[in-house]
Formats: sequence, structure tokens, C-alpha cells
Amino acid sequence: MSKIRKVPFAAGAEWVWAGIALLRKAPLPLYAIGAMGFAVMLAAALAAMMLTAGPASPESSLSTPFVFLLSIVQVMLVFGVPSLVFGGIIWAMREVDHGRRPGVGSVFKGFARPRLFSLLATLVPQFLVATLLSLLLLSMLGGDGEQRLVEVANQLNELRAAGNKPDVEQVNQVMSALPVWRILMWVVLAAVATLTVSVLVLLAIPQIVFEGRGGFSSLRRSLGIWARNVPALLLFIGLLVMALFAVAFVLNILLFVLQFLLGPAFAAMVVQLLLLTTMILLVAGSTYCAWKRLFAVETDGDTATAPPPRQVNITV
Repeated sequence: MSKIRKVPFAAGAEWVWAGIALLRKAPLPLYAIGAMGFAVMLAAALAAMMLTAGPASPESSLSTPFVFLLSIVQVMLVFGVPSLVFGGIIWAMREVDHGRRPGVGSVFKGFARPRLFSLLATLVPQFLVATLLSLLLLSMLGGDGEQRLVEVANQLNELRAAGNKPDVEQVNQVMSALPVWRILMWVVLAAVATLTVSVLVLLAIPQIVFEGRGGFSSLRRSLGIWARNVPALLLFIGLLVMALFAVAFVLNILLFVLQFLLGPAFAAMVVQLLLLTTMILLVAGSTYCAWKRLFAVETDGDTATAPPPRQVNITV
């Protein structure tokens, strides 16, 4: 049983640094695992796109229950598979932390039956927030808001396709058809909601993988952690984003060099894979370290346990 901690503000920086240290401890096996995880998520996304394209054809005569079932499968592929993969990468981070060398098969640890359904439960808040934000945007834009948004997007694309860079006056003229302040308000709300759900899911996954907790129980405890440690978690997210930007900057320099050796197309593909893999690994390693500190746990083997209470001898 783990105990929830209240940590100081600076702890957020320690988690990011500890995640970087974990990545440096075993870069080759972790990058192989990260690349495999990215490949699995990409395959799931492509499968969801293929399922979306199928029923949309005019000749399609699928029944309503089948279309509903197909939609559930698509949601699981888009939202659920990343959680399962992330659970496997978190597992690999624990192996490195304990001095073991994880294999590529660690990616599929989240697909094991004891954790599968609990990890899939983390897609519920993600799907609900995405749905609510979509409905909120449509309601804020008005009855014909969706059509106006599509028209504005098409006009902006036409300006770019003309070859000349559109000036500020042209952009303002096109955007005048939309309620700009409502859209800006929606962007702020979407950023806050996305940040909150991301923290809840990230902290819930190691609880499920290492502590054997249920999905909804883990999400509820993550909400308690978020409420008690807002400053540290905000610093954690901010520094994590800054670290990812720094990685992207370094890899852009690498892209400039690789273009002369591998050609523009292949160099761009290699650098993009490195960037996405590094992002996955850095987030997973930092989240693992945050979970250990926030929930006061020590991990070994397949389980996580709280440290025993310190005994104090009082003499009179």
C-alpha cells in the first residue's frame, strides 16, 4: 500500500532530471523499446484511420450496432493503445532503475491481462474531455459555426496555395467571420483540461502497472495528488516541455548535418523517429520518478510496496 506525499515545489525539477538520468543509464535498450512502442502506436492509429475510411463509402450498408461497435474499437485504438504502450515503457524504466537490462518485449507488458482492462480505463477521461471540448467548440461558434470554421480554413489554405505570404490585413479579413474571442477562450479551456487529464493519466499508469490498482481507483488517487501538489506538478510539466523543446532544437541541428549524408527525405524520417522516441522515453522516465516520490513507494520485482515506518526509540 503506497502513501500519498505532499512534496516541495522544487521536486518537479528533480523528477525531470531523474528521468534524463534514467535515459542516459541505458540508452540503447530504451531507444529500441521506445521505437517499438512508437511503431505499435502508429500501427494502431493507421488501423483506426482504415476503419474510419471503410464505413464512409456510399456503398456501405453497415447496421447501426455494428457502426457503434466500430466506433468503440476506433476509440480504443486511438486512446487505449498509447496507454498500454506507455505502461510497458514505464515497466522498462523500472527495470533500468533496478540495474536490469529490459528487452524490446517490455513494450507489451501493458497488454498482459492483469493490467489490460485497468489501463484501458484511462481512456475514459481522455475520450470524455475530447468529446466535451468538441461540443463546447461547436456551441461557442453558433449554429453554423462548424461550416464557418471549415470555410475559414479553406480560405487560409487558398491564400497559402497562391504562393504569396498572406499579410496581416488579409488574415484579419478572413478571421473576421469567426468569433475570435470565443475561440481564444476555448483554447485556454482546452489547454487547462488537456493538462489536467494528462497528469491524471500519467500518474495513474504506474499505479496500475506496479501497484496492481484498478483504473478508476488510480485516476481518483491521481486527482488527489494533483490537488495536493499543484505547484510541483506545474513545474514538472513546464520543465518537461522545455526539455522536449531543447531536444527538438538539437535534433534540428542534426537534421541539417544528416541531409548531406542521407538525403533530405531519409534524414527527416530518422530525425522525426528520434524526436518522437526521445519524447516518449523522457516523459515515461520522468513520470516513473514522479510516481516513486509522490506515492512514497519502493519497487522491486513485480510489485510496489510502501517503505516501512521508521521506528523511533524513546528513552526516559
